[in-house]
This record gives sequence, structure tokens and C-alpha cells, in this order.
Amino acid sequence: MKHWKFLSLALAAILLWSGAACADLFYSATDGEASTFGTISGTDRVVAKDLYSLPLGYPVVASFTDLDGKEWVVVERYQWGSSEPSTVDIFDLKGWTKPAGGEYKNWGTNIKGVAIVGDYLYIAAFERIEDGDDRSGEIIRVNLSEPASEARPFDPDGVTYKFSARDDILRRPCAMEVMGGRVYILTYTYDGTHTVDAGMGVSEIFEFDEDLKLLRSAVIGSDGSGTNTQYMASHGGRLYLGSIGGAQGADAVGAVWEVDPSGQSLTVTKVWDLTAVQDVDDSARSVYAIDIAPDGTAFVVVGGYDVVQVEGSEYPDWNFSSKLYVTTVSKLSEGEFSEPISASEGTYIERMAYDSKLDTLWCAMNGVGYGSLEARDRSGRLIKTITPAELGNNIGNFTVIGEAPRYVKGAEDAGSGGGCGAGFGLLSLLIAGSAALLKPRGR
Repeated sequence: MKHWKFLSLALAAILLWSGAACADLFYSATDGEASTFGTISGTDRVVAKDLYSLPLGYPVVASFTDLDGKEWVVVERYQWGSSEPSTVDIFDLKGWTKPAGGEYKNWGTNIKGVAIVGDYLYIAAFERIEDGDDRSGEIIRVNLSEPASEARPFDPDGVTYKFSARDDILRRPCAMEVMGGRVYILTYTYDGTHTVDAGMGVSEIFEFDEDLKLLRSAVIGSDGSGTNTQYMASHGGRLYLGSIGGAQGADAVGAVWEVDPSGQSLTVTKVWDLTAVQDVDDSARSVYAIDIAPDGTAFVVVGGYDVVQVEGSEYPDWNFSSKLYVTTVSKLSEGEFSEPISASEGTYIERMAYDSKLDTLWCAMNGVGYGSLEARDRSGRLIKTITPAELGNNIGNFTVIGEAPRYVKGAEDAGSGGGCGAGFGLLSLLIAGSAALLKPRGR
């Protein structure tokens, strides 16, 4: 009996360790006012919920792998409308006792991406408040090989790039990728309001070296379909950008753009024109997410808002619908379309990311049945739906461990890491062995 109790505790400890130390996906679950955090691990997609909590709705989460292969999770306590920089907590994925180095308030506000080139970690952010009401987008650098101090390993090293306004309208970073030792930042312009036309300005792609020296830039499109471009993926030395194509309403028609950095200038080409497809559920034809698997399989979420401005209200009603296109990079480049996969009636894909280790496309769902997380295979087929009850609440944000953009010097291809799943087979053996020992004898 004593052995049984001991092994029960050992098995429980192993399972708890597996949920934190060998996670493949980290997520926040929220009711809009408070959030808890959890992980999903392994091919069975085992959920470990309620690992940590914050009295805050919709925190932004991200992850990165340091120079030693250690996984870190970033939790930004983003407070909408706040006049102060966000508080950022950075956790070792193996433990949840306290953030590394305490709280960070020098990572800006509203983090839109993290990436690593060589020894440096880069953070893209916007709406950092400086000198009163001056809001601007920026890139911040952290030296991982020579941290500012041992106690504060993720303090910025003082090398930054601050975006200027374009035509007196704010430039906002919205996505970041790294290729060939270069940092690429996608920006759109935002007029500071929350109206339907807020993001109607020009979108641009910027290329930086590791010291954040601006090398080249290019405007996305000239016919309106490149406006409000906010989504980016990379494959084969090229960038693929997804645009909303104007205001988020029924008149918007977006596209997928290919950026070739191999020449003297950044060559931007519209390759997938959504004027060629029918409206999605009588709504707009805009790109709201794009990701690409290592084999070139491309995932594109197309949809849009049916916007109704409510009289007497500052904010409109947004009725969103979406469809998922599963295609290839070569077909994207040739402008070919496949048959889309519809979301369940009344729902839409709010966030999407491909997990190369589990060969899983993760989709955060909103709408009717709000708050579930879907796992799909590479063809887009639904494998599993993880409900809010299983997650701990409605899905908020999530990040796939080991998939943050990363460039290792000397490597020809900027691939993402595989997370900490290398030890999962050993863990499975430990669990199986413990289970065998726990089995009552003679029954």
C-alpha cells in the first residue's frame, strides 16, 4: 500500500512535469476579466490547465528559445487604453514559481512578435507611451549572450529602432520574420481611432540588420488591396503577406503578396488576388491569417466583417465569418485557388498557427460555441476540438513552443526549433513503467 501511494505521487509529479516542461503549445484562457494559463503536450494533445493565473483578460503571449535551447514564455499584461508601458512576465517553461528577473516594463506595449537572430532577441511592439501622448511603434533588442545583468537577463541592451509617422499617421508593427540574418518587420498605419476606417493607410515591409540598421523598405501594393496588411509568414527565402485590403467591412478585398529580397530592392508581387473568389458568406474577402509548413503547405484564413455602425455607440457591431484555404506555396505564387474549408456555422477562426513538431494546425475559434481550440491535420481535417471546460475557460491567446522565428548563424535555412519534446519518449516510458507498477497484483 505504501508503494502504491508513493508511485501514485510519483506518477502525478511526472504528469505535472510533462504539462509544463515538455509542452508543445502554451495558451491563455479567459472570461474577459481574468485569465489562467495552460499547456498542451504530445500527439494525444494532453491539456494541463490552470498552471498560473492573472486578474487580467486577454493577455498577449509569445515564446522563444534562448541560445542554450531553453524555452521561455512571455506573458504581456496588456491593458487596453493604459497610459503606461505593459508589464511583461517571462517564465521558464519548466517552472511557474516566479518570472525570471521579475517584471519588465521596458518591452513596450502591445507586443506583436519576438524573434532571434544570432545572439539577439528582438521584440516588435507599438503604443509605447513616451513624453505624454506620443505613441509609436518600435523594435527593441536584447543581447542574450551578454545580458545587462544576471538578475535581469532580458533587459534591452539599448539598441532600438523607433518608427516615425507616415503622413502624420502612426506606423504600427504587426508581424516579424527573420531570414538570412535579417529582421523583417511588417507595418500598417493607424489613425488612432477605433472606427471602421482606422487601418486604411499604407502597409510597408522593412528590412533591418542585426544592429537594427534599416537596409531597405517597400510599400505593399498601390491599388488599395495592399492596405491594412497585418499577417506574414516565410518560406524558401521569401515572405508571404496577407492583406485585409482596406477597412474591415464588406467592401474590402485583400490579397496574398510575395516579397523577394534577393535583388537590390525588395520586390513585392501580388500573387493571390481575392477578387477572383466569391464573397465569403456575403462578407468581405480579406486575409486574416497565414502560415506555412516546412514542406510548403500553406494555410490561409479568408473572411471578413459585416460591419454595422450602431447609432450612439463609439464602436460598430462586427459579424465575422471565415473559411480556411489549404494550398501550397507554389500554387499561391501561381495564383491558384483550392476549395475552402468552412468553419462550423456561426463560428470563425480568430487565430491560427502551424505546429511542425505535432504536424498540427491550431485554430482558436470564436462566435457560437465561443472559446474552443481546434486541432487540424495538414489537409485541414478536424482532428480534435478542445472545449473551454477542458482549457479552463474560453481560449484567449496561444503560442506554439519552438516555432518563433529564429536564424542561427552558419545555417542556410532559418528554421524554428522543435521545442522540448525530445524527451517525451522517455517520459512516456516512465509513465508506462509507473502505471505497470501501480497495477494491483492478483486481480
